[in-house]
Amino acid sequence: MKNKIAMAVAVFAALPLGFQTSYSDELIPKGSVAPKFILFFPNDDTSGLKDFSTGFGGGVEARFNVMSSTTLGIYVGPEIEYIDFSTYKETYSDIDFTYESKVTFSTYKIKANFLLVVPLQKISFFFGGGIVYNQSTMDWEITIPGYGSTSLTLSGSGIGGQMLCGIDLLLGERGALSFEFTIPLSQSQDMEASYMGESLSLEDMNVGGTELNVGYRFYF
Repeated sequence: MKNKIAMAVAVFAALPLGFQTSYSDELIPKGSVAPKFILFFPNDDTSGLKDFSTGFGGGVEARFNVMSSTTLGIYVGPEIEYIDFSTYKETYSDIDFTYESKVTFSTYKIKANFLLVVPLQKISFFFGGGIVYNQSTMDWEITIPGYGSTSLTLSGSGIGGQMLCGIDLLLGERGALSFEFTIPLSQSQDMEASYMGESLSLEDMNVGGTELNVGYRFYF
């Protein structure tokens, strides 16, 4: 008799669970949009951005859930970024000649990301990668004391990739503070310009850099 009563209590206790939102529905949303602030750390490649300073930028990322279980969500989504203020300065001097040069690097990035998201109650871990399109510009200014200055702009575009990982810290029910770390993969391109009738170029220039992104994620 006691066994029958215990079984009946267990059955009635379990009934409400059939009407509750599933674990995956609570912790793996259908999608999100996240505006971001970006710190850009240039690569240390001599054919790239060696000795350039840290850059700053902003961007917006969207995620769309394509598959999920109780412990994992698979997402794809676009992202757009703009990075600027990464500079390089050089002063050259000898007995007869002195000049100062300043180069400012900036780039637009369009990304297509693939992500795996592992949710917990108040935090989600994510990792993945994606394709990255760079449209970059280098503004070159050369100053010769006593003679004035001249400027030159080089630009180019190219397709590469990236790897990424990070965490989302849940704030309230429909938002999260997001921290993301990205590593570039083969982000090189040819930079070209025309100056005084001559064509100038920097071939296979490495324009990639490590990024630290901090943003707020709005779930939908």
